[in-house]
Amino acid sequence: METLAGNAISLVAPYLVKGAEEFAKCVGKAAFDQCSALVERLRRWWSGNPVAAAAADNLAKDPANYSTILGQLLNADLQKDPALAAEIRECVENAGPSIYVIQKIEIANGVTGADIGEIVSGSIKVVHYMNKATNVTAVRASKVGG
Repeated sequence: METLAGNAISLVAPYLVKGAEEFAKCVGKAAFDQCSALVERLRRWWSGNPVAAAAADNLAKDPANYSTILGQLLNADLQKDPALAAEIRECVENAGPSIYVIQKIEIANGVTGADIGEIVSGSIKVVHYMNKATNVTAVRASKVGG
């Protein structure tokens, strides 16, 4: 359950820290929609847990510390509540990976933003800021969709 809790918190932390609008700009609509469902489910969970609610409220102030606290609290509750664990697992699996690459390079030659063997769900966003560039690939993937 520790891995599930960690994955869930790592998916929602950027959403909670940046705010919904800013997060949506970074990851795109599909990833935003999938992550939103997980955020809403976790909000219902921490509404019944005052310590988790306080950690979520303070996440933007100290993401590393409060995301660890949220992960520990969620892990404990997931171990006690199989139904909650099943719901969170489904949300995490539906959210899929979200890959966001930003490369700021003055002079680039032979650069690839993301080289991925296979992604069945999730999203990829690559942003390049280059002044002088040759032989640049944003994304190379052998398979993206299912």
